[in-house]
Amino acid sequence: MKQTIRFLLTIAVIVIVWVFFFGIRLIGYVDSVQQKGLRATECGTVGCSDIAFTFSTLWTASFFVFIPLLLPIIVSVYAFKKKA
Repeated sequence: MKQTIRFLLTIAVIVIVWVFFFGIRLIGYVDSVQQKGLRATECGTVGCSDIAFTFSTLWTASFFVFIPLLLPIIVSVYAFKKKA
């Protein structure tokens, strides 16, 4: 029981830190996508090729979500499963 509470507190801290450091910026990014569109937000006014657009979108997703949110959650799940 104590291990479960500790795990949930760890996940809560990860999510709270993510919201303050990246979640607020993600709101601005989503607002820009709503105003200009995804391709214009990613490529700018000059434009870009399809492959550059794809890699730029993947980089943005990894910068905002995968690396700062999902990776720490996966590592903490692994660490707590390994302890148990």
